[in-house]
Amino acid sequence: METANFGTVLREARERRQVSLADVARQTKVSVSALQFLEAGKLADLPHETFVRGFIRSYARTVGISHIEPLSLFDEAVAARRNAETPPSLSRAPRVQTAPVVPPPEPNSEDDATWDWLGGLRDHRPPHRDHHALPVPASAAAIR
Repeated sequence: METANFGTVLREARERRQVSLADVARQTKVSVSALQFLEAGKLADLPHETFVRGFIRSYARTVGISHIEPLSLFDEAVAARRNAETPPSLSRAPRVQTAPVVPPPEPNSEDDATWDWLGGLRDHRPPHRDHHALPVPASAAAIR
């Protein structure tokens, strides 16, 4: 017996039930080549692990076994592959240093705060108008 991995567990279950790989491919709608890679345990030749997890569930259901054992063996294989690919010096993410946050200066008035927020355009603002005092037309002033 081979070393137990997710692929051998699935293949042995398929062989015990005397189901061909083509029948599994037809029922799971997974290509024969992907199922061959799955049975061989070739992680590099398989798609993203999310898809492979679905393949394993479908395959296990088709051959009449629980998906728990092959999925746990698959998770172990993926973890071992990640550990082998990650150099020890990069196993932890580097710390990112950020610049200190400097609070903005206290504004002199509410109007200055608005212009400071607009990018310091204080010198380019329009002249101040009193919005409450509307200009009186000359014809109305003559009526008084």
